[in-house]
Amino acid sequence: MTNHQLGLSGLLLASVALVACQPAWSMPPAVARLEDLVRIPSGTANIAGVDAVQERVANDLRKLGFTIQWIANPRGERASGKLLVATLRGTDARFVTLVTHADTVFESPGKFEISGDSKVARGPGVIDAKGGTVVALLGLERFLAKTKPRLSIRFVSSPSEETGSAGFLDDFRRFARDSAMVLGFEPALAPHGNGSSVICKS
Repeated sequence: MTNHQLGLSGLLLASVALVACQPAWSMPPAVARLEDLVRIPSGTANIAGVDAVQERVANDLRKLGFTIQWIANPRGERASGKLLVATLRGTDARFVTLVTHADTVFESPGKFEISGDSKVARGPGVIDAKGGTVVALLGLERFLAKTKPRLSIRFVSSPSEETGSAGFLDDFRRFARDSAMVLGFEPALAPHGNGSSVICKS
């Protein structure tokens, strides 16, 4: 990766970090967007619900200039919803790839609640991974408002991460090959419980 690519990726990471560290009560649009996604039941087997979440995300990406591609599961339409792949071409063919997912382990609808001090949101999929999806979208909005990227950007949202994204693994391998960097938006705590986060896996 060149210094220019590192700098560009760093700018995107900084934009994402600014969103992730921002107090929720100071970002009503983020809370509203999260609530909208959480209120859609999207257990992996609820294909209509998963596709509805994917379409909401796709609409936001279209507004940012992304081209949308839907990839049907080769195992059949009953296997899962469609894989969402959105791309924004830069002058460099290499990608910064952002990865998240639309499905949750919760099959039934649940409440969306904000704590009295506005510091905690609760609801099915708030962390895993609808909150991550919102952070990625808002980070992209901030980044693209200030920067014309040289590296291409790819946004991938799996419809079935909770069951291993079966049927799409070849697609993910293909995305990895032309990516300068891959950013995952499902939070993961380090095993020591000291509040740090996992930033890389071998």
